[in-house]
Amino acid sequence: MRSLKKEEMKTLFEKLAHYVGSNAEVLVSRDDEAHCFRIIKNKVYYFPSRLLNQAQVFHRKNLMGAGICLGKMTHSGQFHVLISALPFLAQLSPYRVWVSGAGELAYVYRSHVIKRHVIRMSDDIPANA
Repeated sequence: MRSLKKEEMKTLFEKLAHYVGSNAEVLVSRDDEAHCFRIIKNKVYYFPSRLLNQAQVFHRKNLMGAGICLGKMTHSGQFHVLISALPFLAQLSPYRVWVSGAGELAYVYRSHVIKRHVIRMSDDIPANA
């Protein structure tokens, strides 16, 4: 487990800002307790600092993960958001779209979500957002 480098942190926040906009600042400056980002086996985790102290007890090879897995860093330096981050990002996203069960299945099986799968959308969504 190691902390993110400057380039990795920049790439991470650019990607998160793409999805949650200015709410990405909420991840760093929280009122309840300090949170941090760490990389474990090329996957980026977000968890409280008290959990960081407990996770440092384990050997690097034995630690599988801790906290919320936001995504993974590729060898080329890109950041890919994983599906385990969706409930977390849904709380911070400014625009929301509710999709039916058939639309979820279509998305899981790598098909497009079409218009009839959309149940409702949040108001004032800009074009191509």
